[in-house]
Amino acid sequence: MTRLHVLKSDPRTLPADFWESEQCELLVMARWAQDRQQEVKFLHQQLPSLPGHVWIATSGTLASQWIALSKKAILLSAAAVNAHLQATAAESWGLTLPLAHVGGLGIMARAYLLKQTVIALTPEAWNPAALGENAWHGHLLSLVPTQVHDLVQQNITPPKSLRAVVVGGDRLSSELYQAALKLGWPLLPSYGLTECGSQIATAQPQDSSGKLTPLTHVKLHVDHEDRLWIDSDALFTGKALVEQDKITWSARASGAWPTQDRAEIAADGSLTILGRFDSVVKVRGEKVDLSALEVDLQTKLKASLVIISLTDERDGSSLWVMSEQDLSLDKINQDLLPHQKIRGVHKVTALPRTALGKIKRGELRAMMTASSLR
Repeated sequence: MTRLHVLKSDPRTLPADFWESEQCELLVMARWAQDRQQEVKFLHQQLPSLPGHVWIATSGTLASQWIALSKKAILLSAAAVNAHLQATAAESWGLTLPLAHVGGLGIMARAYLLKQTVIALTPEAWNPAALGENAWHGHLLSLVPTQVHDLVQQNITPPKSLRAVVVGGDRLSSELYQAALKLGWPLLPSYGLTECGSQIATAQPQDSSGKLTPLTHVKLHVDHEDRLWIDSDALFTGKALVEQDKITWSARASGAWPTQDRAEIAADGSLTILGRFDSVVKVRGEKVDLSALEVDLQTKLKASLVIISLTDERDGSSLWVMSEQDLSLDKINQDLLPHQKIRGVHKVTALPRTALGKIKRGELRAMMTASSLR
């Protein structure tokens, strides 16, 4: 029988035998589960009960896709992270991420291996002040870019004991990275996936370049299309796609696994993520990488914005910008190639985000398709 855990960011909510038990565990974010009791019940009853495994939703989805990771795989990833960070038993972790996310669960796995203390900094709700100097005294921390943004905006400085802050979950802009470094936050940009138990490549401690170094538990290569492939014993066992009252289970094929990310591996082995295959659209027959274009515009305009692509009968796709700021369409399109031009810009009160700060692009696309915005 699968054990159900509805979790926030409090380490005390995981059972003491979690890592040793051969039970199958289903982890659900408390905020997501609040108004979905029937859906949670359905998942609890219908997801395959795999001994020694953890079911966890992939970030960026509306809990329609669930990943089965073995506890051994998660602990293997955790051991590689500990080695990369040169973590010791005397050090403690701060926890601000939900335990039903691979980022939060990964912290618990690392701490379990070294018998470290995990300090719940924001067990109920995110509070940047709880991470500041004199508010706590820990050594290691993991954050998402949205949380880093809040720390910078509020000019919060870290405790002197803090040695490393792994940043994952989404893209960290160079501007935000440099601003946080100036405040003293020892950020380590990282690249990771739920499907591989957490981190895959992380910057080296004390290296302010932010260069991503692959961890020891993974072997990476890119193919002729620049697609990143991962081979690791920490890879997932299988996936379950949930559609209404139906669950479709598929096991992962053995060997290296292809991601949806485009990447480059340098001569020194360092990894650069170029974008995602599902972010590339065609406008007038020319390819446009929406992810790369977003980064360019955010840097140029010093603004938070999202590019939404809509189907266009004439051009194949039309590109639209949504932002919380007043942006000039002429300024946006300045220096862009013809096929990169933005059709229109719309200001919104707030960009919809997940609990971990990722943009809910589906919601924005639904807003864009409304006739009042086009």
